[in-house]
Amino acid sequence: MLVDYAASRKLYGKRIQNEIDELKRRQKDLEIEYSKIDVDLKSKLCPLYVYEEPSINQLNIEAYKLYAEDCKSKGITALTKLHEMRFQKAIEAFGEIVKERYFVKYLNNPARKENIENYLK
Repeated sequence: MLVDYAASRKLYGKRIQNEIDELKRRQKDLEIEYSKIDVDLKSKLCPLYVYEEPSINQLNIEAYKLYAEDCKSKGITALTKLHEMRFQKAIEAFGEIVKERYFVKYLNNPARKENIENYLK
């Protein structure tokens, strides 16, 4: 019985090790594929590639400002800054607008704008 257990454990261990080796190989393949995609995006998007969306903190703050202004214009009370749902509600309503504004601001930088226009010609 002890021999059967040892043989079974060895066989199971070998199978697990083979799975681990296969997953490591697959991970390397995916890292190479990701790298190729990254290089391809850099070449296709060039000046736009370096754009980064606003951080979650910036997104929270700007979306909440728009949310508070919207509530004020509608004559309703906005969730207070102490309320835990305030940012979620603000991002649901205004998150995309904030992201769009950041992107437009990024594009309207005079030096960057010229660089993008030259790239797209």
